[in-house]
Amino acid sequence: MASVDQTSRHPAAASERSNVVHLALPSGRTIPVGHDQTLIVGSDPRADLPLSDCYVSFRHAAIRREGLGFHIEDLRSTNGTYVDGVRVEQAWAGAGARIRIGNHRLEVTTEGPSGPDALMIGQAPRFRSIKRYLRIIAKVRPPVLICGETGTGKELAAQALHEWGPRRSGPFVAINCAALTETLLESTLFGHVRGAFTGAHRDRAGAFVDADGGTLFLDEVGELLPYQQAKLLRVLELGHVAPVGTTQARPVDVRVVSATHRNLAAMVARGTFREDLFHRLSVLQLNLPALRDRREDIPLLLQHFAHAASEELGRRIVLSQAAVEAAKCHPWPGNIRALRNAVVRAATLADGPIGPAELTCAADPSARAGDAGHSSALDGEGGPTVPSPRPRGSVQVRHSDYKTMRREMLAQIVEEHGSIRKAATLLRIPRSTLGAWLRD
Repeated sequence: MASVDQTSRHPAAASERSNVVHLALPSGRTIPVGHDQTLIVGSDPRADLPLSDCYVSFRHAAIRREGLGFHIEDLRSTNGTYVDGVRVEQAWAGAGARIRIGNHRLEVTTEGPSGPDALMIGQAPRFRSIKRYLRIIAKVRPPVLICGETGTGKELAAQALHEWGPRRSGPFVAINCAALTETLLESTLFGHVRGAFTGAHRDRAGAFVDADGGTLFLDEVGELLPYQQAKLLRVLELGHVAPVGTTQARPVDVRVVSATHRNLAAMVARGTFREDLFHRLSVLQLNLPALRDRREDIPLLLQHFAHAASEELGRRIVLSQAAVEAAKCHPWPGNIRALRNAVVRAATLADGPIGPAELTCAADPSARAGDAGHSSALDGEGGPTVPSPRPRGSVQVRHSDYKTMRREMLAQIVEEHGSIRKAATLLRIPRSTLGAWLRD
């Protein structure tokens, strides 16, 4: 028989034990189930969950808590056990799944921590050590340098440092040093006075002043130019900041957390990054692992992203067990960000459970929508065609029927803007309309 899976049924997918998972009955009653606890469901009055129903067998099913959901096992019942409308012998049912036993319908609901605890998802030993280390260094003031490949969650770690520390009531200001021009970066960090340069029509406080009493996160700090490094070093040493266009400085009380995907120690050796600034920024250092080094966390991350996609799209997104296993084998060069984007792409066009072909095809940013499960096309000389990168702001679709071309074009717009809500705002149409067009 078929089985319904949202994420892995393997114990490695176990969630944070602080989460509470319930079985919700139509009457409104909820039954909390502890980690590894098993409920026997049946018409037997001595069952853990007795159901008075002529369609329920004496010992009908076993429901065992596993991670953020339940492992469902039908105990050779007469009328079967159903998960999301599919009769199963065994299945894993995550948050939102509906279980039918006889005339009784149960729903899986979860309650868990909020803030960084809810977003720092993972149970791999190395990741648990990182969370413990974050909680320790969050309580002190020295600067922190977070290192890791693109997409490993450096800003999320910085937010955790802020939320878990004594500055949580103050502002958290994030600046991407790589996304700003040379002139704009200096003004953004240190502020400027009116008339300091062309276009400076009013005073600007700057990120250091905005973050006073809180945390300033400098992402991609390795992109700073030498003279910008010198100015940043001076602010860190003196605790004062002077806006562009004036020598009048003001004191600031800011904890600086910086991040980079570059090897700053190697840059120091090459002379492209100041050694004194490097030592000033890296009083405390944190190295985030690549996703390939914590593959056991992929099922939990997939479940989280599928749930987020379900809320965004307004329909249930289900990942097959085969898709989860394929994801665990994929290299994910873009790490967690690439995993999330793949789920968004696959979910946008899915009209049923997402299989391995759909997910792995969506994992390739150069793959064109609708190509999942098909082999590469051949060019006129018999060699494989290599899709050219799609410039940002452009749309590429295959020549096909009108509906397919429209759906692919809309999917690319959603992918580029990160969510259906943002894409719908850009297109000036209701989000529900855009969702319907994508499913059409």
